[in-house]
Amino acid sequence: MYTHFFTKGGGLIINYTTKFDKEYSCQYLTEAIWLKRHGIRYTFVKTVNGLTTYKYKKTPELFRALAEFYETEIENR
Repeated sequence: MYTHFFTKGGGLIINYTTKFDKEYSCQYLTEAIWLKRHGIRYTFVKTVNGLTTYKYKKTPELFRALAEFYETEIENR
């Protein structure tokens, strides 16, 4: 998580004093199953108020698999 600060000149200053999520989060079960079938394993899972979140280490392999997943999702709509 981070905070945007805008300046009068239109520039953007980003303040990283707050924490941001270093892992990729997934709550879409179809996506989590796709990743598992393509060899991408989650680092941990948490369930809060009945909502399960799968967390993954951000890697090039993860993002390639996600790109393939969403290309396939869009084609099948």
